[in-house]
Amino acid sequence: MIRRPALSLGAVLLVGATALPLGGCGFVGLPTCDADDDVVHEARALPQPVLAALYEEAEGMSRAGMRSGKAVATALPGLHADDRLWFQMFGRTDARVRLRYCFDHGAVLWFHDLGTAEGRVMLKWGEGPTAGEQVLWRKPAATTTP
Repeated sequence: MIRRPALSLGAVLLVGATALPLGGCGFVGLPTCDADDDVVHEARALPQPVLAALYEEAEGMSRAGMRSGKAVATALPGLHADDRLWFQMFGRTDARVRLRYCFDHGAVLWFHDLGTAEGRVMLKWGEGPTAGEQVLWRKPAATTTP
């Protein structure tokens, strides 16, 4: 007895041909999450005090022992009126806020080295050859008084 596959080759090709265009990878006018995406430009334009406040908020969650993987809404409203920004912790020293999903990747603000002097906020976008990253904010160096 020969078993027939659950999906025919034609069905697999049809799904493959439509999944990427509908997934938001630059087809049909959907967002791309690459360096030219509007959300990447908007994130780059965030004022330094806003980035510092987001970093401090993430650092506070880290100090409070927030569980890794748990999502918590930020105090900052989204870049667009219909967006909500959510922190997601990774261990005790890293968190992220995903600004936009694009199929299987996105545009993300990463908060690295929480609770350390090397703290920074990085913007990461895209995937493959169009992926990139940029440091948007660094924790100011501690000043000492003589």
